[in-house]
Amino acid sequence: MTRQDWLLLALSKARNGTFSPVQAQKAMFLIGTDAKRYVGDDFYAFEPYDYGPFSSSVYSDLETLASESKVEIRQVPGRRWSVYSITPEGRQSIDASAKDADPRATKYVSEVATWVSGLSFQQLV
Repeated sequence: MTRQDWLLLALSKARNGTFSPVQAQKAMFLIGTDAKRYVGDDFYAFEPYDYGPFSSSVYSDLETLASESKVEIRQVPGRRWSVYSITPEGRQSIDASAKDADPRATKYVSEVATWVSGLSFQQLV
């Protein structure tokens, strides 16, 4: 699976299928750190940032997935940031891609995505 597939899988396992920017960053950081043997070397490279580990490639990949109709990007009213939600096309795509992934990896991604998506910005940073 590609790193975009892992990102889409995590998004599919998030509560309501939605991540805030910090939730997406934290989920991908944890997956890349703790499941490195499954996600491979061509995963996201994170740098320290104001709100924790950061990779601009996470946002680039979310934009690409949105251009493919697999993710919807919605502006949060009264905020400067958007939320990222998986679309039906995205679910269909990841269901096909993830069926060959190691079940231990998909279980871990599910656990991380569920945990991260249940935490607020303040709890994550």
